[in-house]
Order: sequence, then structure tokens, then C-alpha cells
Amino acid sequence: MNLVEGIQFVVVGEKDVLMLKTIEGPVISEFDDLIQQARAQAKIAGLKLSDITNAIKEARGHEWKLSLIPTIISGVFFR
Repeated sequence: MNLVEGIQFVVVGEKDVLMLKTIEGPVISEFDDLIQQARAQAKIAGLKLSDITNAIKEARGHEWKLSLIPTIISGVFFR
């Protein structure tokens, strides 16, 4: 698994089994095409920056209740 200090991983548990999987963040350049498409669609839909900031404020103020089965925990490995 090559766990070294600072590496990120996810722990997935179901019944009596735990699985650890190392994860890597995406390279932002891989999203350039998706970002361009999203901006074009937002322009067509007539979205303004204030619409986005209001949606973020509303989502942050909402108390989310998540129930994930199997349970997923992410973490960072420390020695």
C-alpha cells in the first residue's frame, strides 16, 4: 500500500470488512474542458455570479444529514 506520512486514503467498511485505498487529487488541467462547458451552459441559462454565491450560502446554512452505507471515512496517514 506504500503508506507514507501525509498520504491521503479512504477507509470503506461493510459488515466485518475494512478496505483502505490511497487517493490522489486530480490535476486541475484535466477539468479545463468541463469548466468551459459549465461556463457556456451558465451563460445560456442566464446565471449570474450572485446566483452562484447565493446558492453556496444557502447550502452552507443547511444542516445536511447523510447516511452512507457502506460507511466511508477519509483520512491522512500519520506516523
